[in-house]
Amino acid sequence: MSLRQGPLTYSARMTWFAILMAAAVLLISHPARAGSVQARFDKHQSFVGTPIVLNITLDNVASHEAPAFPQVDGLTITSTGTPSSMRSVQIVNGRRTEQATLTYQFLIDADRPGTWTTPTLHVTADDNTYTLNPTSLTFLSAADSSLMRSEIHGGQSHAWLGDVVPLTLRVLVKPFADPQLPDGTLSAMDMWSMVDLAGSKWGPLQPEIDRLSASRAMPHVTIADVEGDRWYAYDIRRHVRLLQAGELDVSDVRVRMNYPESIGRGRASILDLRPRLQVTRSRPVTTAPAPIAMLVETPPSEGRPAGWSGAVGQYRFDVTASPTDVVVGEPITLTMRIQDTGDTEADLELLAAPLLDQDATLTQDFRVPSDRPGGVLSGRTKTFTQSIRPATDAVTQIPPIGFPFFNPASESYEIAFSRPIDLKVKPSARIDADAIAGALPGVVETPEELTLVSGGLVANYTDPAALLSTPSAPGAAVITTVLLAPPLLFASALLLRRRRLDPTRDARVRSRVAARQFAESIRQHQDAAAVAEALRDLVTARLGLPEGTRTRHEIRDALAAVADPRVAEAVDAELGNLEQRVFTGSAGEIDQQTCERLVQLAGQVEEATR
Repeated sequence: MSLRQGPLTYSARMTWFAILMAAAVLLISHPARAGSVQARFDKHQSFVGTPIVLNITLDNVASHEAPAFPQVDGLTITSTGTPSSMRSVQIVNGRRTEQATLTYQFLIDADRPGTWTTPTLHVTADDNTYTLNPTSLTFLSAADSSLMRSEIHGGQSHAWLGDVVPLTLRVLVKPFADPQLPDGTLSAMDMWSMVDLAGSKWGPLQPEIDRLSASRAMPHVTIADVEGDRWYAYDIRRHVRLLQAGELDVSDVRVRMNYPESIGRGRASILDLRPRLQVTRSRPVTTAPAPIAMLVETPPSEGRPAGWSGAVGQYRFDVTASPTDVVVGEPITLTMRIQDTGDTEADLELLAAPLLDQDATLTQDFRVPSDRPGGVLSGRTKTFTQSIRPATDAVTQIPPIGFPFFNPASESYEIAFSRPIDLKVKPSARIDADAIAGALPGVVETPEELTLVSGGLVANYTDPAALLSTPSAPGAAVITTVLLAPPLLFASALLLRRRRLDPTRDARVRSRVAARQFAESIRQHQDAAAVAEALRDLVTARLGLPEGTRTRHEIRDALAAVADPRVAEAVDAELGNLEQRVFTGSAGEIDQQTCERLVQLAGQVEEATR
């Protein structure tokens, strides 16, 4: 007996329909692919000064640890910063694919030619560990003295710490020649445009390169004879302040350029109707100047004046006073001008004011504050102002004030004195205490009479209605409280929520506690470097500036823009004092008087930035 398959029942058809629909949903909503980690070098051979790029890509990873590439002797491995991310969705033939990609990038460069092996790198993602095996990378020498050379000149073999010396970096470049060029060679401007300013290392000459780059200019250029050929000679000059004793280190100077190898005609854009000559192929060329023999020494301690504040150079000192007709204890404002007279222009930014409180001839008859005022620059002159007060009417003049400095030319300490200033000091007025008492009107004593009243407390009431009145019911206050409590609670909750969502709340909180944190920081860290950092943090917090170290002049300008310029100058002066301590090697614990003065200054900053 044979069996024949009959038609499907209704329930069977519905079952199959549900199965087909589930399969369709799975096809359309296919989950993202499994996570993976891949590493790729853009090349395995490069030139010294031209980094090899390593990209570490994480696909569809829910959690991971940022890869940390270990350093290798002879290699410089740096991260480019925040990883790039990308998310994509694709639907092909009803199949949905999601992909989330995160890419970390590292730049690998060598400090000398050779073949290097990268270390093993482990990357943890989704509780799995991925391993990047060691890889060989080869760096070729890009130095080619037949195309580019460099040399640096300091002009002297011996210098003093704190002095300013002229440095000149000369970059010699052979002009690229081609018959297609109108003059047969590329111009000096065209050859300088091939220099990789960002990829080069300029050491102490970096500020001058930044200035040239901002103005889109090139250095002073001349024609030099190099082995019978005409080369371009670019001179990059800058006066450098010597901030470290020992041999002057210029080992971090390296110039890199993309030297052209061929040119051809092309269009820079689709709007160019006529093809122009362009560099079609180039290769990297680097050069590093030979180290210069310049020994930087600290000014000697023998013969150092007590009031020396770290000034190195040659200066003229002048003082004026106002007013000159005063009463004992009245302030006299001294205007002190320090003029740089040396052959080499000094860096007056770090020049500190004279230490008047250490001048015995001045403190003998005057009260002199220990504050270090900030100065104002104008050309080669820096001006300071400070107030002193005569202590007695016997004073007839302000004695000559000395400004000690170390003269590199004579290699000795010298003192520039101001001229004496005549004064008229009158005694302060005195008032006798008896005279004060006699000048007051007489006090008439009125006898106080007490009257005994019978009746107890009731006797204090003179209005019978007040005694018979019925007190009002207290229910109105209770009802008012009950009615107003819910809206007040709701408003408080809403205000609290707004505060939590306020993006500027953290900045305001940081600003409110800045002065207290500054005072605590001073008590915990009393060395000059830490205190200077704490003072910078205080000002940036009060001004709502991003956290991070800012220069002294940026802080002064930002504070002066919103507060009393005198407060900005006071902060600038204290920062200059602290930086000078670090510079002169006296960066140990600061004295208690300075700590108290800085805490007081913090209060002034807080008041000025409300």
